[in-house]
Amino acid sequence: MSLLHAIRAGMFESGFGGNSQIWCRFGGIICGESGSFRVAAIFAPQNRTRVEQAMREEVARAVKDGFTAAELEAGKKSLLESRRLQRTQDRALASRIGNYLFIKRTFAWDAELESKIEALTPEQVSAALKKYIDPAKLSLVMAGDFKKP
Repeated sequence: MSLLHAIRAGMFESGFGGNSQIWCRFGGIICGESGSFRVAAIFAPQNRTRVEQAMREEVARAVKDGFTAAELEAGKKSLLESRRLQRTQDRALASRIGNYLFIKRTFAWDAELESKIEALTPEQVSAALKKYIDPAKLSLVMAGDFKKP
């Protein structure tokens, strides 16, 4: 889970009557400084055009306007709770321990990362979005059964 994934509920109110879910995710690669950005949707085939438009509009809005303090706080709370819960689950914990042994990282790194997440401000998140996300360069890939009946 990522911070923007956690913010998704406030970010993407698509208005498709419950037939669609749209969420956004920033992720990091555990072994390096690289990151990723992904917007995903689950939707009924007849909503394809509307979902594509909503995705483009919402990414552009997020880059232009950022997030409110309430959206950011809700996102941080959700993300931090998810990270803490993962450490209580054997499978996730074993995976993280194995990865950390490989890259020579300790759980002190997690504590530092979570402190940084807790300290994030809407201004910092907005500046990062503006720096790293260009809505004009967004590529959309749709997969599914879009045949007309």
